[in-house]
Amino acid sequence: MGSHGQEQHTGEALQAVVLKNLAAIGFHGEYQAVEVNIAELKRQSSTSSRIGGVITVQGTDRSGRGNRVNLWAKKVEEPARAFDAINTLYGLLEKKGIHQPVPKPLFYDPAMGLLFMERIPGRCLLSMIAAGCVWSSDRLFDRYRERLVAIGQWMGNWHSVASVGKSTTLASMLPAIEGVLSGPHFSAEEQNQLREHLRRLAASAIAHAEWPLVTPHNDITLRNLFIDQDRFHVIDWDAMVHPRFPRQAIVWWDLITLLMNIESLMRFRPLTSREKLRDLCSSLWRGYMEGRSGAQIGLDEFRKTIMFVVVLCYYCGLGSDRPLYRIYQPNLGWRYSRAVRRRLLAGSGSLF
Repeated sequence: MGSHGQEQHTGEALQAVVLKNLAAIGFHGEYQAVEVNIAELKRQSSTSSRIGGVITVQGTDRSGRGNRVNLWAKKVEEPARAFDAINTLYGLLEKKGIHQPVPKPLFYDPAMGLLFMERIPGRCLLSMIAAGCVWSSDRLFDRYRERLVAIGQWMGNWHSVASVGKSTTLASMLPAIEGVLSGPHFSAEEQNQLREHLRRLAASAIAHAEWPLVTPHNDITLRNLFIDQDRFHVIDWDAMVHPRFPRQAIVWWDLITLLMNIESLMRFRPLTSREKLRDLCSSLWRGYMEGRSGAQIGLDEFRKTIMFVVVLCYYCGLGSDRPLYRIYQPNLGWRYSRAVRRRLLAGSGSLF
C-alpha cells in the first residue's frame, strides 16, 4: 500500500474510533449529523519523539444548532495505563478544583496505540520565555514572573494531592547515586570530588528530613507548558507511566525538572539575560514554597542541597530515559550540560 493509501486507511480507522466514542466527548443521541475532520498524525518537532494531531468533531442537532469539539490524539506506548493514570489524577484534582491546567482525558484505543484528550489552546511558554529573556519590557517580563509564581503555586497544590502516602529522604537517594558515579560520566578524580560532597551532605540535617513521595509528571518543561490568555496548561501527562521514568519521586523532582529547563536557556547567552533567568527561577521557587513549612536551614542552602542531589541524578541518567548531556544535546545544549557539570563538581546543582 502506498503512502497515500496508508494515510487514507489510518484516517478511516481514526474516524471509526472517534465515532465509536462520541459519548466520551459529550456527543449523545441529539445530534443528527456528526462530521470528523482529522489532521495528519506527525512528529511535533524535529527534536521531539511525540507523534500527534488534531481531530475536530462537528455535530448538528435537529434544530440546526452545532457543537464543535477539538481533540488531540497522541501516540503513546501504553494507552490504557496512561489513560487510567491521567484520569485518576484528573479526578483527584477536579475534587479540589485545581484540574483546569490538565487536559481532560477522553478515551483511548489500544489497537492504534492512541490516547485522546481535549486539545489545549494557547502558545508554548518556551518560546515566550526565551524571547522574554532577550528583549521584553519590564511590564511584560513582570507578567512572566507572575505566571511562574502561579505555576509554582499550582504545582505545590497538585503535589499535595498526588502524594502516595509515603515519605523519603535525600540520604536514601545517595546510595543509588554512588552506584552510578563510577560510570562513564566522570573521571576518577571527579568521582572522588563528588563522593566528598555526598559525604558532607549525608552528615547534614537536611539530608535526613522527610519529604513526601508523589506521582511525578516526569517531563514538566517549558515546551509542555502552554499559555492561553491568563490561563496556563500542562501537557504530556503520559510521561507519568513512561517505562524509564519513576512512578514515585521525592516531592521536589518535578519542580527541579522545570528549574533546570529554565536554567538551560543560559546556553543562548549573551542573548539571554542571566539576571532574568535568575528572576524566573526565583519566582517559580517562591510560588512553590508558599504554604510549605520553612526549610530547616537557610533557603539558599536548602535550594542548593536539594538541587545538587536531583540534578546529579539527572546528569547520571537516574530517573530519566537518558543522561543530562543527551537530553540537552541539540541547540547549543552542550553549553548548559558543561556548566551543570562544573557546578556539580563545586557541590551545587544550581547555576544561579
